[in-house]
Amino acid sequence: MKKFNTNLDFTNNLPLAIDTVTSVVKRAASQIGSALKEEEREEKDAVIKKRLEDLESKVSTVNDNVAQMLAMMQQREN
Repeated sequence: MKKFNTNLDFTNNLPLAIDTVTSVVKRAASQIGSALKEEEREEKDAVIKKRLEDLESKVSTVNDNVAQMLAMMQQREN
């Protein structure tokens, strides 16, 4: 993280002081925003993973049911 010179005398240059403070606040807000976005992304990934697992389970169940039905149909034909 970039360190700022805290020994600067801004009493004679108020616009520079305001620019410096604004820059620090923007950088901090950006870093906080990035962390929040990453956390949201992880939460969304977890939800998607859970949905995918549920879908895989349902597909597996349907596959098993179809296999049983085919086996029963073949038994009836024989």
